[in-house]
Amino acid sequence: MDYHHRFILKAPLEEVLAFHLSARSLLAITPPFLFMRDVDAPQCMTEDSRMAFTLWLGPLPVRWQARIESLDSSGFDDVQIEGPFAAWKHTHRFEAQQDGTCLVHDHVRLRLEYHPIWPRTTVSASTAERTPPPTEPWPGPRQ
Repeated sequence: MDYHHRFILKAPLEEVLAFHLSARSLLAITPPFLFMRDVDAPQCMTEDSRMAFTLWLGPLPVRWQARIESLDSSGFDDVQIEGPFAAWKHTHRFEAQQDGTCLVHDHVRLRLEYHPIWPRTTVSASTAERTPPPTEPWPGPRQ
């Protein structure tokens, strides 16, 4: 299954990349309904950095470990080492724009573990695509 999302932030590429590589970004960009807890990650991610955390889906804890790969000045991948999926790769790419903003490309490729509740044909053929929203304000790095 693939998920693509593109959007523009009112911040330069270098600032957007630095924010995404900081441990505090994990909490800032995780949807609030997932309740991320027990984050264990370096303050600043580098190539091969590892992170571990627990997401709570209601009363169910979902433990996750990931590693940073393919890090360069235009982005990186976070790849699941252990977690709820058979495979997970989240590619973050950042593209500087002439007006000083940054175009963010997110691509998630995942494969679900077999479970009787998953509709196999629907899941394997699914692709989600979001169109870019208007330029999003940059909240800046959180303290």
